[in-house]
Amino acid sequence: MEFNEKLIKADIEIVENNNVHLKSTDGTELVMHIGDPVTNAVWAEHGKLLVTLENGTIRLYHNQLDYDMI
Repeated sequence: MEFNEKLIKADIEIVENNNVHLKSTDGTELVMHIGDPVTNAVWAEHGKLLVTLENGTIRLYHNQLDYDMI
């Protein structure tokens, strides 16, 4: 299941330790537990989420669970 369009359009990503909070302006929130310390999260093209970990690893999430290492 892809990310909710409202979350993508709102473009609100909050990094908190091992979690990324994705929020929309209508109050919808999705909390992703990444499993490793996160330094940054931003939306990439085609509704994918680019997550940078503290160890330098970069993950491209297609949805809440599935990702590719870049």
